[in-house]
Amino acid sequence: MRALTMVAAAGMAAACAAASAELSPSDVTAIGQVLDVMPREFKAKNAEAVAGVFADQALLVEDGRINRGKASILNDHVKLEAQAMEVVTFQSKERVIEGRGGMAYTLERFVLKANDAQGRLMYQADSAWYSTVQEKQPDGSWKIVLGHWSSPMPPAPPPASAGR
Repeated sequence: MRALTMVAAAGMAAACAAASAELSPSDVTAIGQVLDVMPREFKAKNAEAVAGVFADQALLVEDGRINRGKASILNDHVKLEAQAMEVVTFQSKERVIEGRGGMAYTLERFVLKANDAQGRLMYQADSAWYSTVQEKQPDGSWKIVLGHWSSPMPPAPPPASAGR
């Protein structure tokens, strides 16, 4: 999966190099704000806000599944995950934002820990990678047109119980 992320990023880099102007500082800030929505709003279980950063025809690839379009991302993916888990930790540790003109790509490493509805550890990784391709919209906002999650680590085993 990481190879797919790197191929997508390389393709975007080539496409962005052909575009005209470097990203402005305000564009970089706006793109970063789009990325900040996911950990903040996922932890708050606000699926609509998470899906709101995607363009109407966006594509999301995660765990061998593909969601096409914002409605599918919301209803067939984000809502289900938000209902199934309680996010304990969702922190960005590394972030790269590159682009030109109206296109940008991002690569980000997260530390992520989530429990199921009963409080049992459901997922834990210190290197969950998220890459996006973002496009500047006619109103000046930025939206994700392609998102991809991958993690080289399997979910962590539950911690050993006390007294063992």
